[in-house]
Amino acid sequence: MRLHPDTAKLLAEIRAYCIRTGMHDTRFGVEAINDGHLLPRLRAGRELRRETVGRVRAYMKRKNGRGPA
Repeated sequence: MRLHPDTAKLLAEIRAYCIRTGMHDTRFGVEAINDGHLLPRLRAGRELRRETVGRVRAYMKRKNGRGPA
């Protein structure tokens, strides 16, 4: 299955963030939008609403990639 380009880009951003911080996928989803299944769902092709994408990116920006709090 091919991912929508916007979804692929978001997944790449999240992956880079998780690698940089050492954060597990499940914890990222829970902390960002209270959804521990966020990343598996995105990888399966689910697309997010614009507001949700904004929340995910705001979380990464707020935490500034400095690791789990």
